[in-house]
Amino acid sequence: MGMLEYKHIGKIYNGGVRAVSDFNLSIHDGEFIVIVGPSGCGKSTVLRMTAGLEEISEGDLYLDGVRINDQPPVERDISVVFQDYALYPQLTVYDNVGMSLKVRHVDKGEIFDRVMDTSRFLQIQNYLTRLPGQLSGGQKQRVSLGRAVARKTRVFLMDEPLSNLDAKLRAHTRAEIVKLQRQLAITTLYVTHDQIEAMTMADRIVVIDHGVIQQVGTPQELYTKPANIFVAGFIGTPPMNFIPGKILGGRFVNKELGINLAVPAKVGCQEGKSIIIGIRPEHLQIATTKQDEGMELVVMDTQFIGSRFYVLFKLGSLVITGSLPDYVPNNAKEWVSFSMENVHFFDGKTTMRLEV
Repeated sequence: MGMLEYKHIGKIYNGGVRAVSDFNLSIHDGEFIVIVGPSGCGKSTVLRMTAGLEEISEGDLYLDGVRINDQPPVERDISVVFQDYALYPQLTVYDNVGMSLKVRHVDKGEIFDRVMDTSRFLQIQNYLTRLPGQLSGGQKQRVSLGRAVARKTRVFLMDEPLSNLDAKLRAHTRAEIVKLQRQLAITTLYVTHDQIEAMTMADRIVVIDHGVIQQVGTPQELYTKPANIFVAGFIGTPPMNFIPGKILGGRFVNKELGINLAVPAKVGCQEGKSIIIGIRPEHLQIATTKQDEGMELVVMDTQFIGSRFYVLFKLGSLVITGSLPDYVPNNAKEWVSFSMENVHFFDGKTTMRLEV
C-alpha cells in the first residue's frame, strides 16, 4: 500500500515566511500525482516535507493511515529521486544502487539480487562497474531511479528529475518513468514546473501557486475546465488568451478594443459585471468574412513550428496568440473568428471560472 493523505499541511520558515498554506490532498495507492507550478510556488517544499527533509509546521501527514510527521526520513519507507541525481561520485553504479539497502543493513546476498534485478529492469546492467563521472545525463538518471526501485518502498518522490536532460532525452525518459511506475504500481509524487510533463505523465495534476492549491484534477479536466485564470494560463501551450470586458445589454463588450460579443444565457451575468473571456490559441481561425463571433486583429509576427504556425496578433495593448495551419503575413489585418462554445468565462474580480 502507499496511500498519502495531507490534512491542512502548512510550512512557515524562520522569519515568518510562509511557503505552503492549508495543503489538503488524498493520493490513492498506485496513483501518479504531479504537482506543478511556477518556480518558488512551494511544490518542492511539499515534496521535502513528505520525505521528512523539511519539518511540517502545520497539519498532519498520513501514510497508509499512520501519522508520519515526526518519523525520520529513514523510517518513512519513501524513496526520493532528486534533480541532481545525488549519486556518490566515488562509488560504482552497483554500489550507488545498493547504498540505500546497505545503510539499512540488508543482507549482502539480497542486496546483490535486488541490484541485479533492478539493473536488468532499467537496462543499466552494462554500467555497474562504472563511476557516475563516466555516465551520460540519461544514464545517471536511470541509476538514480534504480536506487529508488531497489529499495521497494511504498512511495516514490521525484523532484524535477528531468530538468538536466536535453529535450529529446527528456521526452524519452518521461515515457520510461511512466512505464516504470505503471509496471511497479508504486504511488508516485512528481514535482515539476513543466506543464507538458504534468499533462503527459499524471493521473491527476495538482496546480499550486504561492503555496496554495489552485486546482486538482485529471489533465483533461484542467485543460477543458480550469478553475481560475491562473490555471487557465498555466496549462496549455501556447497559453490561453484573456480579454477583459463588461456585460452590457446581455453582451460582452470592450469598447476600447472594439469587442462586442453575444454571451450564452447560461453565463447569467448581471448588467455591468466585469468578466474576462479566455480563448485558447487553437480555437482561433482566420475568417474570409466578418462574423459575429470574432474580432479584427493585426498580425505582429508569424512563427513556423513544423506542423503549425504560431501567430502573434495585436489587439489594442493586448497580444493575442493563435495556433493556425497556414502562414499569415506580418502587418496584415485579419478578421479572426471563434466559436463561443469554446470560450471560457471568468469573474473579472475574483478571476474564478464562471460555469457555462
